[in-house]
Amino acid sequence: MGTDRASSAGIEQRGRNVEDRKDQTTPNPCGLRKPHHDAIIIGYSRQTRCNALVAERSIHQQTYTSMDTHLPTLSELDAVRSRHPQVFEPGSIEEAAAIERFQQFFAHFAGDRVDKLLACTYAPDVYFNDSLKAVHGTSELAIYLRESTAAIDDCRVVYQDVSRNSDGEYLVRWRMMIRFRKFARGKDTWSIGISHLRFNADGLIVYHQDYWNAADGLYQHIPLLGAAIRSIRKRL
Repeated sequence: MGTDRASSAGIEQRGRNVEDRKDQTTPNPCGLRKPHHDAIIIGYSRQTRCNALVAERSIHQQTYTSMDTHLPTLSELDAVRSRHPQVFEPGSIEEAAAIERFQQFFAHFAGDRVDKLLACTYAPDVYFNDSLKAVHGTSELAIYLRESTAAIDDCRVVYQDVSRNSDGEYLVRWRMMIRFRKFARGKDTWSIGISHLRFNADGLIVYHQDYWNAADGLYQHIPLLGAAIRSIRKRL
């Protein structure tokens, strides 16, 4: 009798182990990845676990959305899209001309080109952010760009490619050489980056956001700060 009971208990335990293995290998009915705290909810039914996963993903999405709304450049982009909903026809003459004007503006960046080309490249209500400073309007932009050219002996941009996104905006990939007057004098410093552009119906830039390697392009050449950056890199 005792042997029969032990045998039955063993069979029952093995059955539970098989079911546990099935639960571990059965795809999640929600098609969602399990959370890190899955062990906390493992004792609940499959539907309960599914509900918990859905709730967790919803929280994550709300968190990301909340984070996005606090990024000024994204808020500016939404506002610009509302003010200027028109976009170019892909491959049109107007599209090519607008991109060409932007490339000419920075191909050989200098003070005289700012004075000559700013008004035919940027719209009066432009939002400009080069990851160092954000400005609104061509009046502020002109001052900032003139100050920037005063700090350099030479600056040239080599364009690599241009792509268009589903919102009718453009991502321009480039390499930039800068020769500073105060930092690393006489040395050409290179960096890489991408410009995110949106144009208005007249082909003028209304949104310009740069994403670039400012550490190599600028910061590492500033005394103290540059030394700190190089020290950190050696430790990585």
